Amino acid sequence: MKIFTKFTADPSDPDNIGGMRPAIGRLPAMTCDAFAATPQTRNALQQMQASRHLSRVRCQLMSGGMEQAIAAYQDADSPDLLVIEVDDDPTKLFNQLDSLAQLCRVDTELVLIGPSNDIALYRALTRQGVADYLQTPVTAPLLVTALFELFRDPDKVHLGRIHAVIGARGGAGSSTIAHNAAWILGEQARAQSILVDLDFEFGTAGLCLNRNPEQDLIGAIANSEKLDDQKLERLLINYDDQLRLLAGPQNHQQDRELDPEALAYSMDLIRVLAPHVVLDLPSTLTPLTRKALYLADEVVLVATPDLASLRNTRSLIEMLASIRIGEKKPHLVLNQIKQPKRPEIKPADFVKALGVNEPVELMFDAAKYGSADNNGTLVVQHKQNRSQRQAFGKLATALSGLSNPSDSAVGMRFFKRGKNKG
Repeated sequence: MKIFTKFTADPSDPDNIGGMRPAIGRLPAMTCDAFAATPQTRNALQQMQASRHLSRVRCQLMSGGMEQAIAAYQDADSPDLLVIEVDDDPTKLFNQLDSLAQLCRVDTELVLIGPSNDIALYRALTRQGVADYLQTPVTAPLLVTALFELFRDPDKVHLGRIHAVIGARGGAGSSTIAHNAAWILGEQARAQSILVDLDFEFGTAGLCLNRNPEQDLIGAIANSEKLDDQKLERLLINYDDQLRLLAGPQNHQQDRELDPEALAYSMDLIRVLAPHVVLDLPSTLTPLTRKALYLADEVVLVATPDLASLRNTRSLIEMLASIRIGEKKPHLVLNQIKQPKRPEIKPADFVKALGVNEPVELMFDAAKYGSADNNGTLVVQHKQNRSQRQAFGKLATALSGLSNPSDSAVGMRFFKRGKNKG
């Protein structure tokens, strides 16, 4: 029996190398010291340290094992969390644990990393007060998931996934993609997803969904000291059984900017309200947009098959790689393809130039999208729009990580919660 099988991230699964399922939020603010005795573990800890999930954790990485840790706390306070790589000598390990216990605060959580696959050793260590033992080799997703299991709020049974949608340029159709993807994610999960319009000046979510948001969204989110999940839920505008909207009135003379950290706090809250949260982002890379991209579990890049989009998409992919270290590559949607009498880059050539996975392709159909917008509906709501529903269904399945959406445990959990409310 491998000890790490208790966690959701499987280090042998290539899909988990750059990300984790199910989604997890950010760990609480704390201090962490990590001791790595081998280069492989040090590399995993470095990636863990750079993870967005640890953005509130002050983490210090040091070389060595248990002996170095004991020496370090002879004259220094122990942190909230201590991660140490150890060898395979049980007798030596338990003697060192006794010495370390004399130096550490009683509330310090200890996680050990070692080569043993002995369940008896694991049980003995937990009886000694060790919070967890992870078998080498470890990966950054495994480490982050293990720490989240250790520190998560037991009252928050499930955290929804956050999907950020951004266009490679203006007019790429990213808002249309975000709106329809949010709706079909809700349909697949059999629960209401949440669409968040973060384009405070030129957002179109309220207009396209025939809703008139009036609340001061920036003011509400900015006042994080008074914001909780219940107050945030009261700001949501109901659309139908699949979708709720979080947006504010358009203000082209907006003289206030939302603090990126306030956005991060509100995203932590909104995760508990729905299985899926879709962020409709402006194409301008502001500090707020960068923060949203950093926080998201999945990123969707929307491009059109032209040279300007190809250039901008490459730049976005490079930027995302620099701020989302160790995370999955973004999803690519090629929108407005096969427009009549318009020269365009073939999808295969577009993908080859970027080195990304197969994109979701959406053909240009002005009549269907225009009719939906004029009627305050979404193109995926109409079952006769089969090609559009199939394309958005493919995107939603990729975002949720489900091979069969109808078997979604996440969806069932939220569905049952809704049923219980009557």
